[in-house]
Amino acid sequence: MTTIPVCDIVIVNWNSGEDLQACVDAIANLSQQHFLLGNTIVVDNSSSDGSADILVPDNLECNILPNTLNLGFAAACNQGARRCSGTHLLFINPDVIVTQGSVDALFRWLAAEPAYQNSICSIPLRDPTGRIACTCSRFPSIRTVIGKILGLEKLLSKSGWSQPMWEFDHQHTRTVDQVIGAFFLVPRVLYEQLGGFSHDYFLYYEEVDFCYRAKSIGSSSIFYAGTSSYHAGGGASRNIPTTRLKLNLQSRLVYYRKHFSRPDYWAALLLTLVIEPVTRVVFCLLSGNFRNAGFTLAAFTQLYYHKMFRLRLF
Repeated sequence: MTTIPVCDIVIVNWNSGEDLQACVDAIANLSQQHFLLGNTIVVDNSSSDGSADILVPDNLECNILPNTLNLGFAAACNQGARRCSGTHLLFINPDVIVTQGSVDALFRWLAAEPAYQNSICSIPLRDPTGRIACTCSRFPSIRTVIGKILGLEKLLSKSGWSQPMWEFDHQHTRTVDQVIGAFFLVPRVLYEQLGGFSHDYFLYYEEVDFCYRAKSIGSSSIFYAGTSSYHAGGGASRNIPTTRLKLNLQSRLVYYRKHFSRPDYWAALLLTLVIEPVTRVVFCLLSGNFRNAGFTLAAFTQLYYHKMFRLRLF
């Protein structure tokens, strides 16, 4: 007799405004023929906009865990997961609206594909224009670092110079290196085997690290194209462009240090700290985006401070 899977949902909130309410409302309306919805956990990372305080779950048992400090995304995901007991964990961003049958369709497919029972899964996510966004990526390498910094990634994406898989049409199901963390389904067994998300990352790259470690123990990441949901993209970090870029760069360097060879790490570090600020500012100026050029310079200034006084180089 086949046991129906139980899926717990974890949402990490930080100043998500009305997005959080829309996200939770959509979860309450999920169809549940091939899975059962377990706990829905909202971990509020010390929001200042009151979005979690005014949350009104409609016909949904929703547990809100308030933090007095912003613990970061990875730590908050793990905090929420500790309150869960289902067979699967679904981590979604608060700016995601899951369509009614999307999670059910994914579990229906998984039931018919026993080879992928211990895999990480995601689905197509449509952006505000209705287009399917690029949500699958290669693992970072010194090749993708060079492609990104020199602006070669989109021109030579088919040759492996880009981390995002822009050349993939996202129209069919396939195994990929990494799927986006905005909709991230993980079997509990795999999650516990890996010890959850690494707290080395405050924001960004925690899902890249998780997928990499999963692959290293024989698991895989699957992009299932048979359904889709909506993702606004950017979330509350849209309002803090300097901090967002600094945190992204910081997490990238943590990933390089953990998973690159020593020569590749030092090459990536040099390219990021010396070459990338120049190329980013030049690209901004050539496109006439002087505001982003200012954000870029401010972000790299903050990054230099962290590298010199707070982060380990070795």
